[in-house]
Amino acid sequence: MTKATVTDSTRVDPSATPPTELVPMRYPGRRLAALLVLLVAANLGYSVMTNANFEWSVV
Repeated sequence: MTKATVTDSTRVDPSATPPTELVPMRYPGRRLAALLVLLVAANLGYSVMTNANFEWSVV
């Protein structure tokens, strides 16, 4: 019986150079969600400040 030769695709070539700079993953959803939260908070603040029915003397 002869041994079958299987190529292993998980092996790393030792002569290959490692990457010089690692770039972190980007999360565009986080920035979009943060922007949305800031807009809602600004809208709420503006609504409270300009509401004529809000009695500042009671607060």
